[in-house]
Amino acid sequence: MKNTLFLLLSLFFCIACQSSPASSAGSGKTGTLKLPAGYAPQAPKKITHKTDDLTIDMYAAAFSQGNLVYCEIYSEVKKFELKKANYGKMPLAFTKKAWGYRMFLPISPTEPAGQKSVVLTYSANKKTQSTTALFNVSITNFPVSKTPLDLGKYSNRGSEAKPDIVAFIKESKRKKDEAFASRENDRIGNSLSHPRDIHHITSDFYSKRIYQNFKIEKGKRVRLKNTENIHRGTDLRGDAGAPVFAMADGKVVLADLLYYEGNMVVIDHGNKLFSYYMHMSATKVSKGSLVKAGDLIGNVGSTGISTAPHLHVSMIFNWVELEPLSLLSLPIKN
Repeated sequence: MKNTLFLLLSLFFCIACQSSPASSAGSGKTGTLKLPAGYAPQAPKKITHKTDDLTIDMYAAAFSQGNLVYCEIYSEVKKFELKKANYGKMPLAFTKKAWGYRMFLPISPTEPAGQKSVVLTYSANKKTQSTTALFNVSITNFPVSKTPLDLGKYSNRGSEAKPDIVAFIKESKRKKDEAFASRENDRIGNSLSHPRDIHHITSDFYSKRIYQNFKIEKGKRVRLKNTENIHRGTDLRGDAGAPVFAMADGKVVLADLLYYEGNMVVIDHGNKLFSYYMHMSATKVSKGSLVKAGDLIGNVGSTGISTAPHLHVSMIFNWVELEPLSLLSLPIKN
């Protein structure tokens, strides 16, 4: 009965809006954006680079550290073919569409501010040439928490883990390594979705957090020096059992209980773009499943190393960690 209620709620939680990217890229269309009531993502910023042969439109919530960038490349030349794309030294995969090509690039949270380049090698009327599109990356002021966190038993130091725990941690790492080694082709379709039915961030992406540490002496906890850690995802509020949704179409490459992450789902969206969802009370998909944006994939929980029910959602592209909600600003077109 409880699961049925959450499924019904999931049908009513989102508002859908349609828009078309401001480009002349032909017949491709954007789809629906499924959002919690009262929440709207940042409108995308746009940078356009043109030559006689092609246009590249780049979109991002902000061209700043930690954001995902979406690019469309198209041409009026009949015999046009994109051969290669690079962001600095990083090669970029791209997808051919009826109207041109699309691709993503990541701005790392640690990327130095300043001018960056996207170099495209292409063939136009059987002549191979290249062009460089420039844009500026700005600094993101990631939050710094000043309140030390006590993780309960997970903050205790000095005791050796039992062999079964060591084995569990090792097997969890193996499963994660296997999942992120997946190499699906571009699977993103006509829709994107917020991962929750309400929007309330409890811990920001890439925020610096301080953790308390203790040692046990004569049955009592004795304070040690605090440690700092970077939060590599976004935490969203949710009661235990609340629904969790896939942010975009893709293939489930992991759905399992892991040591640190608890019940975790990893989705391969193609071309090295992954989203993953942690600490859930239950998963509603299995490894190998194909999901659509907005599909129910699990329920909010507090499994793994977690002190209260919430959803930790993360996104990586080509091993670069990104603010996952920056995806929702992008006018992705099929």
